[in-house]
Amino acid sequence: MKIKVLFYISLLVIASLFLIQNSSASPVPNAIMPDLVFTNITYKISFINTTNSVTYWDVRVIGTLTNNGSIFATSSTSSSGLSRVGSTSGYGQAIPTPSIMPRVSTKVRWNFVGYTGQYSMWFHADVFNNVTEFDETNNFIGTIITLP
Repeated sequence: MKIKVLFYISLLVIASLFLIQNSSASPVPNAIMPDLVFTNITYKISFINTTNSVTYWDVRVIGTLTNNGSIFATSSTSSSGLSRVGSTSGYGQAIPTPSIMPRVSTKVRWNFVGYTGQYSMWFHADVFNNVTEFDETNNFIGTIITLP
């Protein structure tokens, strides 16, 4: 009887070790860290004027920055930028972003003047890595827009 009990206990220990070793659980759960993510990017364009056959547009860009983590994210600096599709140059700017409570979003705004053509626009959360986050690889969002 004792041998049977020891045998079953040994099987349980081995099975437990196997399950622990093959667990996909994260060593640092998201519940204890902030996680800044741009979840949406929208824009509105307004006609400015046409000069020498070039049409200029005012572009107002809004990014939705969300703290997907479960603790407070301190203030940080995001960046925004754009480049004309097919061009090797572009420009951007730093945007101070406020502290964000867990599971809360804030809007980040940016304006630029562009002319007819395609542009690649983007936002990058916590660009200087001042906030230690659960996932540092999900801080970027981008899109391509066409100005008429």
